[in-house]
Parts: sequence; C-alpha cells; structure tokens
Amino acid sequence: MAPRVFTIHYLIIDPSGSVMEDSREGDPLTFMEGAGQILPDLEAAVLPLQAGQKTSVDIASDHAFGPREEGRVVKVKRGPGEKSELQVGQTVALGKEQTPATVIDVTGAYYILDSNHPFAGMDLRFDIEVLAVRPATAEEVQHGHAHGEHGHGH
Repeated sequence: MAPRVFTIHYLIIDPSGSVMEDSREGDPLTFMEGAGQILPDLEAAVLPLQAGQKTSVDIASDHAFGPREEGRVVKVKRGPGEKSELQVGQTVALGKEQTPATVIDVTGAYYILDSNHPFAGMDLRFDIEVLAVRPATAEEVQHGHAHGEHGHGH
C-alpha cells in the first residue's frame, strides 16, 4: 500500500499561549507519511485523521526542536569598513556549512549570532487541521517526499 500525502494547516503555540507560527499566513504544509518531513510526534498525531478533522498535540522540546545549546551562540567580528550592517533579527548563513543563524545583538565590533532553532528549548502545542489526504504518486514514492499540490520539479 502506497504511503499517503497529507496537506495540513497548523498553529505552533508556545507555553504562554502565544502563536509562534501560523501556516494560514502562507501555504499549507504538505508531507508524505514515513518520509521524515515533519516531527515524528506531529506525524503520529496526524496519521489517524481524515480531511476536515482537527487535533491538538503537545510536544516536549526534546521531541520537537531540542534543547537550546549555548555553544551555538557565537561572537563574530565585524569586518573593517563593512558596508552592509546586519540588523537584530536578521538571518544569515554561518560557516562553511551555511548554517542559518539569527543576529541577536550588535555590540561594537561584533555581531552575536544564534544558530539554535528559534523554537529550541520550548515545549510546543500544535493545532492541526487536515485539509486533504491522498495516496502518494509513484514519483513521490520514488523521490521519498511529497511534491505538494502543484507538483515538484528537480
């Protein structure tokens, strides 16, 4: 039996009840079951659902985006006469691996960058609405991921 492809809308809510992310501000999320495209606990909560159904699932930080690691906060010296000024909140690529990092402070000759996931260390609630469920196409199974509503080019 072919895996299924789910299209969902979601809210990510932090422990204080603040909405951290809302998929309705953009496109819904489409994923293929078993492909590792979403958090395992989130996938487990979605798989029994059909189109039109909703659920909420609480996921502890160690099962979501992991703990915050202070070693992932680094101080980077600004270049002399640097023309582009990075701003707090801006995302940049860090190192040879091009790891995404967020500028969390600009102090004198340094930028302070944090490469932790923005939700690291947070227990989160996901409010989910399943918009559609369908069998994966042969191409999706071959590629190992969902291609979304309008297909996917490589």
